[in-house]
Amino acid sequence: MAIKNKTQLRLGATLTTTLLLLFTQLCFAQDFWMALEVPENSRVYTVKGNAFGDTYLGTSDLFVSKDSGLSWMVTGFANAAVTIAINLENEDLFVGNHLGVFFSDNNGFSWDITIYQSNAMKVLLSSNNLLFIGYWGGVYMMNYQGDTASTVLELGSHRLVTSIIEAPNGNLYAGVTSPFETGGGVYCSLNGGHTWVYCGLQNRYINALAVNSQGVLFAGSIGEHYLGVGGVFRSTDDGETWQELKNDVLVTAIAITPDDHIYIGCTNEHGHQGGVFRSTDNGETWALVNSGLIGWSNQNIEGLSLAPDGYLYAYGNHLHRSAERVFTGTDILFDNNDRITIYPNPVKGKTINFDLGEAQIELITIYNAKGSVVDRLAVKEPASTYSHSHNLPKGIYFIVAIDRNGERYNGKFVVQ
Repeated sequence: MAIKNKTQLRLGATLTTTLLLLFTQLCFAQDFWMALEVPENSRVYTVKGNAFGDTYLGTSDLFVSKDSGLSWMVTGFANAAVTIAINLENEDLFVGNHLGVFFSDNNGFSWDITIYQSNAMKVLLSSNNLLFIGYWGGVYMMNYQGDTASTVLELGSHRLVTSIIEAPNGNLYAGVTSPFETGGGVYCSLNGGHTWVYCGLQNRYINALAVNSQGVLFAGSIGEHYLGVGGVFRSTDDGETWQELKNDVLVTAIAITPDDHIYIGCTNEHGHQGGVFRSTDNGETWALVNSGLIGWSNQNIEGLSLAPDGYLYAYGNHLHRSAERVFTGTDILFDNNDRITIYPNPVKGKTINFDLGEAQIELITIYNAKGSVVDRLAVKEPASTYSHSHNLPKGIYFIVAIDRNGERYNGKFVVQ
């Protein structure tokens, strides 16, 4: 038998160590997704979270979770919950289904139906507290009280509004699909939803829309006449022109984190790759993040939702949640132990005053209820009190202050 030299032995040992390390990583690597139980084993229509870690699940009934989907409790809404909108200022709930739009101001204990009593497939509450309802035929707009309403986009009964979103600049966008060969595309409103115009992707069946923190618009398509090639499209000029980013998937959902990581949910029907892809470079490249989506049905994604607590949900005839937060959630920003005094609170004027006791603060960061950074203040002279002139819209905000030793101080305030 030939005796191996030292070089061969070292190479053999290195290879063995490398294989053992790879095996260990494969065995102990955490899946991206974890499966969650669905109450009554029902199909999931939608998932929506509020700023305080409550997560609402729309199935044949409406459920709420206090622990990021690990357990569910029934609410007072005993009907199909197809679409949910939440007012992040006061946690008011709006739920839409085939009967209309329902409203609750007590966390879902009791409900009133609004003036709109027809099929509601999508509901958006805009930043100026107007409700926009997407249905088979167009978009309906009504005020918060539900006593004035009108059709603002009329498309015909063969066209379905699948998504309605609002950009940071206040522009509104609606994605449209149709069972016929024509009729898909994107429509936009540049005046707060009062009038709408067609703005591109003709005949593409648009199932999802999303916008990043810079106002860049993304559209997801399930093809042309449904069986065609779908994909992801991007517009940097408010929908005037579009660039195709990916054309080998049928996209049903898009979710974008506050730090602009993009997730797309895809159906695996007609032999296409299903599951979830992620892009961290504005849609230029994509990586499949399907670990934990075991089985064919679990890779047929019908919806994605980012909750303010930082978790990502994927759903359809199943329910999955990201095992780890995909961005810093509001329940991390605010730990229910105020260490910062904000006065007056609620803030009714244009000045916010902070009192941090003995702390010498050097950096203050303000987040909105979605977890996005809205302001960052560098304190030139470290101080325990600070006044800041703001131009923040109404809503709930979280503040994280860092002192000269790197210690964090948390607080919450409301702008009225």
